[in-house]
Amino acid sequence: MTYAIWMHRTTIFVPDELELLLGETARRTGKPKAALVREALEAYLGAQVRPQPRSIGIAGSRDGAVTATNAKRWVRDRWAEADTSGHAGS
Repeated sequence: MTYAIWMHRTTIFVPDELELLLGETARRTGKPKAALVREALEAYLGAQVRPQPRSIGIAGSRDGAVTATNAKRWVRDRWAEADTSGHAGS
């Protein structure tokens, strides 16, 4: 795995046991601790489920009222309601 020259530096706090395991693994594998931490973070974060955006017509609405086919009509209806009630952005 190749990394760009520019990386961000960060500080983490780990318990003694984890620090010992990290040092031991670094010695055994010949990899720097930073590389092991990056690999572990990539594996962990890569396995996380990323939520879909809640944009109109893409992920839908919580109640299912907005879909890709009716998004423009839904927005127009909401604007009309706001105009008649006198509340902008309702």
